[in-house]
Amino acid sequence: MTSLTLYEPFRGLLPRRRMFDDFFKPFFLETLEETESTLIPRVDVSERENEYIVRAELPGFTEKEIKLEINDGELRLSAEHSEKKEEKKEEYHLRERRFGKYTRRFSLPENVDHEKIDAKMKHGVLKVTLPKKEETKPKKIDIKVH
Repeated sequence: MTSLTLYEPFRGLLPRRRMFDDFFKPFFLETLEETESTLIPRVDVSERENEYIVRAELPGFTEKEIKLEINDGELRLSAEHSEKKEEKKEEYHLRERRFGKYTRRFSLPENVDHEKIDAKMKHGVLKVTLPKKEETKPKKIDIKVH
């Protein structure tokens, strides 16, 4: 079975300590500080009979700030959000919104039809539909009784 695989080139280089941090994280309140996870859009990847679907949370982004590319069997999703500078200075008491570049890469199965990929944005969620090629879909063969 082929499936979409998240491209994580540095996964093996992370310290073993992160395994324990990630295990206990749900039990403790976190402070919102600049971490690796704050710069990675959250995604869901699902599969149907005829297609794969990738949904990515990109709140506050416009379609013009998001870029999708397919290259060498990879789907690359990137979005860049820059902070607008204003003449009037504000004094912030709390500032949690982040600005920067977000990137995710997925290795695509060979059965994705690159020509028919569709992407739509609605309420801050990007939905990318990756149709499967016709020839790779399972074909049911009826058996005739004589």
